[in-house]
Amino acid sequence: MPTLSIRCQGAATQELDSLTVLQGGLKKLSKKNLERLKKRITESGFCAPFFIWDHDGRLMIIDGTQRRSALLSLRDDGWEIPPLPVVYIHADTEEQARTILLSVSSQYGEWVEEELAEWLAGVDEEIRESLRLVDGELSTNVEERTNDHGLQKLTFLLEAEQYEYIKDMVKQEKEESGHKRYGDALFALLSADRE
Repeated sequence: MPTLSIRCQGAATQELDSLTVLQGGLKKLSKKNLERLKKRITESGFCAPFFIWDHDGRLMIIDGTQRRSALLSLRDDGWEIPPLPVVYIHADTEEQARTILLSVSSQYGEWVEEELAEWLAGVDEEIRESLRLVDGELSTNVEERTNDHGLQKLTFLLEAEQYEYIKDMVKQEKEESGHKRYGDALFALLSADRE
């Protein structure tokens, strides 16, 4: 039976079964993403402690609900899960704990596209695909250029799923229609949608 590697330290450790979900159905974890998270945890180890709120002896998870789901699934798969690092978050009421949960899950900073591109270039594709960006967060920066020959270039960022879908559609249109350039195939696809 493989044993999960613990790669961080918290204020204390707790058994997995002692941790209770606070957020309920606030977030969902698809089967695909569960498998990706399990893979990441088995490859990199458990490297971020749970943030928990001790509510009259009930250890409620403020941050780590998806990791808990992955760990439970790993245990079902035969992995031994040792006591896990936790950090205690102080809250006087459940409402305050929920507010803290939402603030921990919120993103206040904004991505700097050039820096993000450098970071993403250095990580594997699975991490790039699992990065969640708010709709419009990066795609609002559309760059248009015209060269000396009158050709125009349109550049924008897509999530991995969007990119693969569009790439496949354009490639299929190019092959089926006999267009010589990808730009012509894309134009044909977009024009067809308007007719």
